[in-house]
Amino acid sequence: MQASYVLNFLDQLRTTFKHVRAADIEVFFRALAKLGDPGRHEIYWAGRLGLCRSEKDVLVYDDCFSRYFDGVVQDKTPNPHPEQNEEPGTSLAAADSEDDAAHSEDRLIAQAAEFERLSHADFSTLDTRQRDMVLSMIAALRVRPPLRRSHRHQAARRGELHAARTARAWLRSLGEVGDFHYVTARHKPRRCVLLFDISGSMRDYGDSLTLFGYGLVTSMPEAAEVFAMGTRLTRLTHNLKRMSPDVARVQVAESIRDWQGGTRLGQSIKQFLDEWGQHRMVRQAVVIIASDGWESGEAAVLGAQMARLRRVAHRVVWINPHKSSAGFEPTAAGMRAALPHIDQFLGGASLYEFRKVAEIIHQLSDSSVRQKSRVFPGS
Repeated sequence: MQASYVLNFLDQLRTTFKHVRAADIEVFFRALAKLGDPGRHEIYWAGRLGLCRSEKDVLVYDDCFSRYFDGVVQDKTPNPHPEQNEEPGTSLAAADSEDDAAHSEDRLIAQAAEFERLSHADFSTLDTRQRDMVLSMIAALRVRPPLRRSHRHQAARRGELHAARTARAWLRSLGEVGDFHYVTARHKPRRCVLLFDISGSMRDYGDSLTLFGYGLVTSMPEAAEVFAMGTRLTRLTHNLKRMSPDVARVQVAESIRDWQGGTRLGQSIKQFLDEWGQHRMVRQAVVIIASDGWESGEAAVLGAQMARLRRVAHRVVWINPHKSSAGFEPTAAGMRAALPHIDQFLGGASLYEFRKVAEIIHQLSDSSVRQKSRVFPGS
């Protein structure tokens, strides 16, 4: 298929999907490269997995895809006199076309089954090609930030009556009773902090967590922070603020000097609280810790620091890649010490679980925000 068709399709799609950015388009083309010769079905799945963020997006995407490719790429105008233009061998060509269509349909089903399987597969079980494909999808994952109520207000059609503004408006009309003025509270993103374990026991999940941090920083560049925990704490936020996820991975690899070494979780969290807690980075923030809980230091230190963290953070979310394994038990001493101070305990070994983590992070918005989205879905 000609590249111009694909580019025109993306131009039309971006008018509908306002959230699509240059990085998303890059992931789309990287996915096409992994799928081989790009045809209609390859373009469909690369766009659906790389550009859609919700079930509503999928419905809109399907409609845009059908309208564009059925109306532009394929000429669906029927021939009013097919018998006049029929030539020898036409029936054989039609049969071959039907066979090709059936083969393409079978290939589509196989690809859909593969994508579904890969989205649920543990990262440690993937080969190089599968891992690259899944990592591209993780880099394209966007996290809607949790919202919190601000102290400031904004004008609204309904909400709390603003007596002073209403009175001033009436005085300007010489006391004539006019419209009432209302205000509602503003909401702004709540800070999110990701601290992920880079020890040897987490080596199969280091790249995926790095790119999840990339997606987090890309989604909320002013409200997200990312740190790596090894034998020491390393701040990665600046390295992840790159247009390309590949460049971000290189920057992170150059910044971390203790990759796949030991892990001192308790000391890393203590250093984080001592150095960055003073900058209000932690207070009332959503803190996500990704680790299997293997602590090379004393578990009591980790438990004490987790209790300290829980007192100042809004919510503490712990991601353990082994949680989804059959018969999982938190046997690691560090994991047992941390569990009493965790609000959400989640798995993080697959693309599907990362998407679930992204949804839960957004659900940690204030109750007033969630209530507003239920009562006034169009606001």
